[in-house]
Amino acid sequence: MRRSEARTSYRHFHLGKAALEKVVQTTIEQESAIALDQANAIADLGDWYLLFGQKLTAIKTYQLAEELLHSDENPEGASQSLFDFPKIIDFGIKRKTQESMGSENQPVTVQVSMLISEDGVASGFSLTNESESLSDDEINQLKKYFQSKRFRPRIVEGQVQESTHTANYEKLTVGVED
Repeated sequence: MRRSEARTSYRHFHLGKAALEKVVQTTIEQESAIALDQANAIADLGDWYLLFGQKLTAIKTYQLAEELLHSDENPEGASQSLFDFPKIIDFGIKRKTQESMGSENQPVTVQVSMLISEDGVASGFSLTNESESLSDDEINQLKKYFQSKRFRPRIVEGQVQESTHTANYEKLTVGVED
């Protein structure tokens, strides 16, 4: 990575971090905010840390969010909604859909099972609905798509755990330009 690219990445990290910290602060200060809203804001900050490779800080931030949920009236249900299953971290960034690409083909949804590591990285891909078959090229594109994503990991009792995750995927949107 060139020096200017490193500085740009560093700057983007700090700008995003500052914005998310402001969201956390504002959410906590709101009288009407419930613990789930506050924990969501904190978990988003943890996601930001994870995206930029700061795993230990991300885990501590996720643990803080989970602790906050345990102060809620329904800690088990709230905690499950945030950390029971891995979640793609996207911050509102979406790929072009097939409609915007102008394709006449109908998308086919396939279910993909994958292993999500403690770092939020996907691996060990397999199709769970065998009725759909994919070519080797489509499988490679699917792997590339999910490997380019980061996931909020599963957390149980404050500990980050590797877990299996199943996601639906429209195979025609694989490999489109951002």
